[in-house]
Amino acid sequence: MITNSSLHYQIIKGIIDKGFAPTVDDLSEIFNINSEEVVKGLYELQDYHGVVLHPNEPKFGLYTRSH
Repeated sequence: MITNSSLHYQIIKGIIDKGFAPTVDDLSEIFNINSEEVVKGLYELQDYHGVVLHPNEPKFGLYTRSH
């Protein structure tokens, strides 16, 4: 089952373990669900303010700010 918490955890875990966030396909495999369910979960997580997605597609990335 995919929840905001479990999805957020897997995104952060991927960033820590591999240096980049998992793809929709990666998350689909991790949760053993189809990619449509992952995309739905990503948009729900975005609505929950747990992640910010690129406009018009369910992808995300890390950005750094200079001080």
